[in-house]
Amino acid sequence: MDKTTTSKETAIIELETLTPLFIKGKDPDYGEGTYLIGNKVYILDNDKLCKFIYDQTYDEDRKIKNQNNDYVKEYSDYLSKSYHSDRTNKLSIKSFLVEKGLISNNPKKAEEVIRDMAKGITYVSEAKRSFIIDGLAKPYIPGSSIKGAIRNAILWKMLNTVEDQKSKFQNFVDEKFKCCEEWTHTEVSEYIKSLSELSPQNQKEEEEKYKKKKRREFASRFSRKDDKASSPLAKASLDSITLAAFSPEFAGNKALVTPKYIKDYNEQWEKASDIHRDLSRIIRITDANFIERAKWKKIDIATYNLRGERFQKRDNTFAKLEATDKTTKAWLRITLDLDLAREFFGNSIPTYLQSIENILKTVSEFFYAVAREELDFYGKATHVGSVHAVKKWYEELLRSAELEGQEGAQLFRLGWGGGMMTKTQFLHLDEKDRKRSRDLMNPRDETVAPQSRCLQTEKVNGNNNRNQEDKALHPLGWCTLRYLGSNIAKAKDASANAEAKRQATEPAPPGCVRATIMDDESFPIKIKIEEGEYQNSNTNLKIMELQDLQNTQFKKGVVVFVQLNEQQGKKGKKSLRNATYRGKP
Repeated sequence: MDKTTTSKETAIIELETLTPLFIKGKDPDYGEGTYLIGNKVYILDNDKLCKFIYDQTYDEDRKIKNQNNDYVKEYSDYLSKSYHSDRTNKLSIKSFLVEKGLISNNPKKAEEVIRDMAKGITYVSEAKRSFIIDGLAKPYIPGSSIKGAIRNAILWKMLNTVEDQKSKFQNFVDEKFKCCEEWTHTEVSEYIKSLSELSPQNQKEEEEKYKKKKRREFASRFSRKDDKASSPLAKASLDSITLAAFSPEFAGNKALVTPKYIKDYNEQWEKASDIHRDLSRIIRITDANFIERAKWKKIDIATYNLRGERFQKRDNTFAKLEATDKTTKAWLRITLDLDLAREFFGNSIPTYLQSIENILKTVSEFFYAVAREELDFYGKATHVGSVHAVKKWYEELLRSAELEGQEGAQLFRLGWGGGMMTKTQFLHLDEKDRKRSRDLMNPRDETVAPQSRCLQTEKVNGNNNRNQEDKALHPLGWCTLRYLGSNIAKAKDASANAEAKRQATEPAPPGCVRATIMDDESFPIKIKIEEGEYQNSNTNLKIMELQDLQNTQFKKGVVVFVQLNEQQGKKGKKSLRNATYRGKP
């Protein structure tokens, strides 16, 4: 594609899971900007919502219909922080509209009004452990989740490649920490004054609760713009301090203007950066829809803490989640706006943002760095018995050249279980600052941060073969992203070729061999053995359970893993009787 004449590049991307993936479904505490009716969550269009409130407030002559009900002002007050300081942590549009009588409390009547203000719809999951579903009750991967991970990878790359950016980032972090401490102290001090009637013990308890709440509140906007911060750098966002390095120099003749004019020019550019130059606007990403039939399984999850030289399972952290299994595929579409990129970077768009393929390589570079950091984390303990399989998984991932050798396949991670390492710029912080950053959310005494991991586990027999214990198997959310191009037909061919290559190279489980289905119309199904003593032999495929046939596509040409069943002849010579299906690569 000629990037000099094309303003946008669009490509189909295939996401394939390497380990189980879980993205939490929505719950009733969905937050601001939504309206819950039954199990349906209407995502409101803010412009339509504001117009609705305006129309309920003013008549055609722009006069307030009822002098006692200025809903526009009340809504503004409702959204302000001061109004909510003694209320629930999350804003509820529904509670405001119902309390003010703007929406009927009758669900059917309310839905007639809300539907006109909605720009989308999703469903509340039956349980918090269910995978997220869309308005048609189908599981999907939100584009916002994918975009957040990609954005973090790009910011990491910027901090790595631009001169002096790391020191600027460190100053930014120091200012944010300082601001947090000052802000928390002030907020807590003012709150303590209102507790004078409580006993000293109760005052202390309330103080700690409030302090923790304020830390979390500050941490939630740590990397975003904060107008209430105490210094210019602390007010900035991580985006703006990173992009500042790309601000263009004054293009005119400096001899003809005053230094003050150039200074004003640079200040105006920085202001525009804060207001208009959100890096994520360059890249648009659709939701990812699962292709064929997604592979689902209920997985057991436990949290493991690094304590000293051992890993221990944290008490009361066991959960069973509805997750995608390994080798589950989904397709999404990425659009790169090159015109907007030029608005950000002038004529010097960084190489890693000049094409979608380059973006994916940057993403993979970041997540390989995350994987190396994860392996280093597991290497901190001399006793890794309970998480040995996880450490080995990371070793194999980093040792394998096969993954990097696959055309277009880039490493990626998203969803639940990734932790702060993949959601923040933790890779650029030393251990001291990692702990400070972690403690903004939840203060702990340990020196290692992050200090715990959520892992898939299974029950295994203990030393006495009676008591069962948890054994960690995999981390969560690791995937590959494969560039398939913009043409649907070619994308399907590229996906099929990549799948065939993967099937041909993945080793068979112990006691099994690889086979190809030769005839899918007869029953039993006919297969050809591809390796081992009976290579090139034809036999019947024995399917153990009907659900195997229902959950697996037994089409001609598909590769399967089978266990060979032999029979003994009259002269004692063994021969191939049939084969039992044991799964797919």
